[in-house]
Amino acid sequence: MKKSLVALAVLGLSGVAMAQSNVTLYGVADAGVGRAKSSGDLKTHFLGAGLMNNGDSRVGVKGTEDMGGGLQAGFNFETGLSLKDGAATAGGLSNGFWQRQANVFVGGPWGAVKLGRQFTPSYLANSTYELTGEANYTVVGNTYKWVGVTDRRAPSAFAYVSPTLSGVTAAVGYITKKDLGLSKDVWDAAVLYGNGPISAGFGVNKLGNSKTNYQLGGKYDFGGFAVAASYTSASLPESKAVRRGFGLGGSATFGAASVVVDLSRDTKNAWDASRKKYTNGLVEGKYALSKRTSLYAAYLRLDKQNNWGLGLHHNF
Repeated sequence: MKKSLVALAVLGLSGVAMAQSNVTLYGVADAGVGRAKSSGDLKTHFLGAGLMNNGDSRVGVKGTEDMGGGLQAGFNFETGLSLKDGAATAGGLSNGFWQRQANVFVGGPWGAVKLGRQFTPSYLANSTYELTGEANYTVVGNTYKWVGVTDRRAPSAFAYVSPTLSGVTAAVGYITKKDLGLSKDVWDAAVLYGNGPISAGFGVNKLGNSKTNYQLGGKYDFGGFAVAASYTSASLPESKAVRRGFGLGGSATFGAASVVVDLSRDTKNAWDASRKKYTNGLVEGKYALSKRTSLYAAYLRLDKQNNWGLGLHHNF
C-alpha cells in the first residue's frame, strides 16, 4: 500500500521501474453501450469516452532516469481518445493533445517536485478510498466535482509530494491566477494514508475566490469486502455557493466477480437554484476475464437523472 500511494502521488500511476533509463508505452481501451442523461445523451448509443464508461481510453508514454545519489527524474505524457471514431478527446477543461498528463518531475529521499499538467492533490486523496477505482461514473466525484475542481487534473501546476512515513504521504499544489484566469491564485493540499486494511485521505483547496473546500474519507478492507465513507464541502471556482454531504458505500468480491454499491446524500446544495438536496447512487458489477481485461455494468442515479452502461475494459 505504501508503494502504491507513492507511485500514485508522484507519477499518477503505479508500477514504474526506476531503471537507469526507462521509457514505457501504456494505455487503456474501453468501449460499450448505454445512456447518460446527465451528459445530455437521451438515447441509447455507443459509449466511446463518456460518463458511463468505466474509464476513458488513453495512450501514454512515461519515462524515468536514475541520476545517482538516490535522485530520479522523469516525465509523463498521456492523451485520451474515443473508440467511437478514434478521435482525440478533451481531458476535463483541456483541449490539448496531451490533455490527460503532461509533466516532468525530479525526486529523491526528500520527496518529489512535479511540474505541469497532473492530478490534483484533492483527487489523489479521494483515490485512496474510492470504491470503483475512480471510474468515470463515480458517485461522490460526480456529485461534488472532485472537491469543487471540475477537472481531475490541474494545468500549469507546481506540486511537491513528500516521502511516505508510517503510511502517511503529503502533497501540495499551486497554480498562479494568471495561468487559470481567476481572481486569485489556486492552492490544493492533501494527506494520504495507507497501512494494512485502512486507507484514508484528506483534501483541501481554494479555487480563486471560492470558499475553502475540503473532503475527508476512508476505507476499511476486510479482504473480500470493503466499506468506505466520506464527507465533502465544495464550492466551484470563484463561487461562494456550497454543496456538501456524505458518501457511504461498500464493495464485495466473489472470485472473478465484484459488486460496488455507493451512495451520496446532500446536507446542503446551493449549486441547485431550488436548493434541492439529492440522494445519488451507483451500482457497479464487474467480471474479470483476465488480469488486464474485464466486463462491467453500471447504473448511476445523479441528481434525478438515470444513467447506465455496459462495456469492456482492457489495460495494456
